[in-house]
Amino acid sequence: ERKTEWYEDSSGRFAEIWNLVFTQFNRQSDGSLIPLAAKNIDTGAGLERIACVLQKKRGNFEIDIFQPMIDAVSAALGIRLSQHTQQIYAMVDHGRAATVAITDGAFPSNEGRGYVIRKLIRRSVWRASSIGVHKPFLYQIVPAVIQTMGAAYPELKQSEKSVSQTIQQEEEKFLETLDRGLIVLSKLTDEAGRKGQRELSGEDVFLLYDTYGFPDELTKLIAKEKGLGVDEQGFTALMTEQKKRAKEKSKISSSIFSVDEAKKEISHLPPTKFLGYQTLNAEGNVLWLSTNGPDTVLILDQTPFYPEGGGQVGDQGVISGNAFEFLVRDTQKREKTIVHIGTLAKGSVREGMQVMAKVDRERRESTKRNHTATHLMQSALRNVLGNHVRQVGSLVSSEKLRFDFSHQKALTREEIQKVEQLVNSVVMQNHDVNTRIEPYHKATKEGAIAFFGDKYEESVRVIDVLGFSKELCGGTHCSKTGDIGMFVIVSESAIASGTRRIEALTGLGALHYIQALKQQLKEASDLLKTAPDQLTERIEKLQIAVKNSGKQQEKKSDLDINQLIKNGKLIGKILIVSETMQNTTSEELRKVCDDIKQKISRTAVIILFGVQDDKVALVVALTKDLEKSSLDATQIAKELALICEGSAGGRKDLAQGGGKNPKVVSKALARVAAIIQGS
Repeated sequence: ERKTEWYEDSSGRFAEIWNLVFTQFNRQSDGSLIPLAAKNIDTGAGLERIACVLQKKRGNFEIDIFQPMIDAVSAALGIRLSQHTQQIYAMVDHGRAATVAITDGAFPSNEGRGYVIRKLIRRSVWRASSIGVHKPFLYQIVPAVIQTMGAAYPELKQSEKSVSQTIQQEEEKFLETLDRGLIVLSKLTDEAGRKGQRELSGEDVFLLYDTYGFPDELTKLIAKEKGLGVDEQGFTALMTEQKKRAKEKSKISSSIFSVDEAKKEISHLPPTKFLGYQTLNAEGNVLWLSTNGPDTVLILDQTPFYPEGGGQVGDQGVISGNAFEFLVRDTQKREKTIVHIGTLAKGSVREGMQVMAKVDRERRESTKRNHTATHLMQSALRNVLGNHVRQVGSLVSSEKLRFDFSHQKALTREEIQKVEQLVNSVVMQNHDVNTRIEPYHKATKEGAIAFFGDKYEESVRVIDVLGFSKELCGGTHCSKTGDIGMFVIVSESAIASGTRRIEALTGLGALHYIQALKQQLKEASDLLKTAPDQLTERIEKLQIAVKNSGKQQEKKSDLDINQLIKNGKLIGKILIVSETMQNTTSEELRKVCDDIKQKISRTAVIILFGVQDDKVALVVALTKDLEKSSLDATQIAKELALICEGSAGGRKDLAQGGGKNPKVVSKALARVAAIIQGS
């Protein structure tokens, strides 16, 4: 609990550059204050305030460190500092904060720290828009931030491209939101003005926020400029109702709630001694238990069960004793107490009993392989994509690993292959996975990766694969990289702006995945009657055939049968319907011929030529009323095919043939009249 005294000066002669905080109490969850055993004084000196005094400036933003950032914003917006001083100062401050935070792994989102970053960027865009500049600009401040702060924070330079892209994309999305929202807001404010209303309703503000993504603070600001207030109480009520609905959709199991509800009951218990790094079987004593429906919660004085944390799922297994057996479904941690959640399979258990705790070995081993592989994959991603890659979430279970990381675009097939190859090469080299306890500052100074937002104690556990990966981690790991066996990436996708997700498998899971793919490959090869190594070539040929077939279908659909009949020539009482079609097979000619016969209502002879490459296809057909006449489709086809340097055959009413000289098709068509008149 801090106790701070404030002294105000209205003369303008003094400015605070340093303050003292007297740390005296430990505030409890119920609000009560307990005096600290060791009281202290926390001193806070503002470095920029001190620089302001030393450089004899009137304010912090006038000191030398801000000048490159101010110049960058002024240039990007095309305005002078003297015209919009306070606006530019705010944009510089927001841009610097966003750059550093994104570098540390806090990406724009709709919740938590990400929402703070999103609001900083959006407020800057709105400020620019309010002075007539409607374009992305804040991303251009990133090089200036690096110029002024890069010496102290070298990771800024490593992440420059990624941070710039993230800020620019966020600006572009918000400008689209502004355009849509401003149109709707303008209609709502105009309507309110016509009705003589003094404020926008909570429903209107919520509509803009929920449907159009328009920030409520901007709605309030714009409404105020137009002389309107906002029904904040109504808006807050609607937001509360929405959060309640969202919470109901994501209920956690009752057993977890029972643990949280029992916090006061277990607060007196000593920290659980974790033995899971050394063994999977250990004796322990029952300190506390609680039953909630079918679930029982059990706490021991010591346990080999790893509690969920750092992305790794909690262990499963069995806790047994004198005539009882407890099946552990999940293991969690509350403060420093490890909690076993599961079902009492037989017998009964009571506090004080001595028990044997046995972790499911196979499940733990699989989880270890996936966790160590996650570390290797993050290093591989940073190696292939760049050091801007940061873990923003993960799941490590016995079945798979899931890794969420910062990156602006989808990985190419080549990049995914490089990551796989890099991880598998480290696996095959069978490096030692070294685990040691080090002071936090020593570990991070030597390059160990720590994660934004995580709280670390003075001493930390370091997982080190020499020359390749070094991270702070409390999870369980293989002793050698070769224990992973095999590593394969099964999917890569986007889960949010600037955030990608990879799912991968190791060990037997990876082997089973490869075997399933091989089986699918064999089945596909069998269906297409080709060897597996020729499957791609076979599919490409089929694609070409389907594409050509589609073109023919499109061409035939474009063919106007009625017009074809209308263009026919009369020889006596017989109508000659003829056509030459490019890139058409005999089968396709027969189909067109059938379509003509269905639509024609008079005596006719149908003669169709199809030209494809250096070949000629030919179909000749008679309408039904000519079947008993002297005309013979086979005879006509033979004479026409002979002209085309080919042959033909068939029935009296339908014949087909072909030739090898497309150049004489017109000559053959010219002979049709003479052939029919001579029959």
